[in-house]
Amino acid sequence: MRLEYQIDREVVLSEFLRSCGISRRMGKKIKSWGQVMVNGEPVCFNAVLQPGDILTIAYQEVINDKIPPAPFSLNIIYEDEWLLVISKPADLSVQPSRKHRDDNLASRIAHYYQQTGRPGNIHIVNRLDYATSGLLSVARDGNTHHLLASQPQEKRYLAVVKGLPAPAGIINRPIAREPGSAIKREISADGAPAVTEYRVLSAGRKRALVELALMTGRTHQIRLHMASIDHPVIGDRLYGEGGERLLLHAYYLAFDHPYTGRRMEFVDYPNWYENDIENDQKLCYNDCKNNNGG
Repeated sequence: MRLEYQIDREVVLSEFLRSCGISRRMGKKIKSWGQVMVNGEPVCFNAVLQPGDILTIAYQEVINDKIPPAPFSLNIIYEDEWLLVISKPADLSVQPSRKHRDDNLASRIAHYYQQTGRPGNIHIVNRLDYATSGLLSVARDGNTHHLLASQPQEKRYLAVVKGLPAPAGIINRPIAREPGSAIKREISADGAPAVTEYRVLSAGRKRALVELALMTGRTHQIRLHMASIDHPVIGDRLYGEGGERLLLHAYYLAFDHPYTGRRMEFVDYPNWYENDIENDQKLCYNDCKNNNGG
């Protein structure tokens, strides 16, 4: 990790680091194993910075090499020295597990790091279910993960659902783990608050394309909420009828860059947009772009 700042006020170095969102834990690591310089000269954490000073912080995080690399494709939408934005395919686990040790997103990233000769850690900020495709962000070091996870990320999803919902709506139903199941969730008054907004973008006689935004981030929230109003996501084997791949995709992701402050926005449309909704009607790219002003 290498950071550079131009100082615009008189401030103690330790206070400036806190104002930049560098955690106390990371500050201790930088102090012990990193290097802090002002105008090219090493300084202590109690140094007083002056306007016009150039502060440089260098710290090499210990790399976790226990994730086995998997030599499979990786769809990288954006990359810099601190983070990546990746489009995850459907039916791919995010993390290694007993069932998904040989191929998972983290292992594909580990292979990518290996191939490019740019080592880094793998801190996945916003996870997606195994069956869900779409955008997620990955931090290359612990402090970047801390900064990304500390801010709200704007996420929107596209889904094809059964039937024709009302044109727009807000689903406010708490979610809890289903008793006796390690995977399934249920609507429960004793559950955690969960709020989903949706709007219909296009519709056929038996299916509709909807855009969804999460006000909270519960496991299986979209899938369970849509099923709870009798419009399950097509292909949902847990809360719907299954039968085909899950037509749920995280297509929009936005956040403030943790170091530059620049607003980062990413859009990734799923390939199933071009599939038939019914034999006589289609959901296509133009439908969605027109409804989203794109």
